[in-house]
Amino acid sequence: MQSSFIDANEESKSVTKAPAMKVDLANSIALKVWVLTTFTEIKKRMEKDVDEVGKIARNVRAKLEAINKSVLTLLIQPSIHQHVL
Repeated sequence: MQSSFIDANEESKSVTKAPAMKVDLANSIALKVWVLTTFTEIKKRMEKDVDEVGKIARNVRAKLEAINKSVLTLLIQPSIHQHVL
């Protein structure tokens, strides 16, 4: 997941440093469209990655809460050994 963020970041850097940035006025509109499209695609990929990380985090949280509930249940239950004495 982290490499995906790094790749998207590096790609966004390369877009702004592209040699195509030095074009005449006639090509500037096409360049603006290309840059906006590229950044939009990068943003969508990054948002998808963030959503995926959120899903993973919620899943981990649910599992941790279930473990905590189990531990609390075990701590609250009276011990069998106490009844033997």
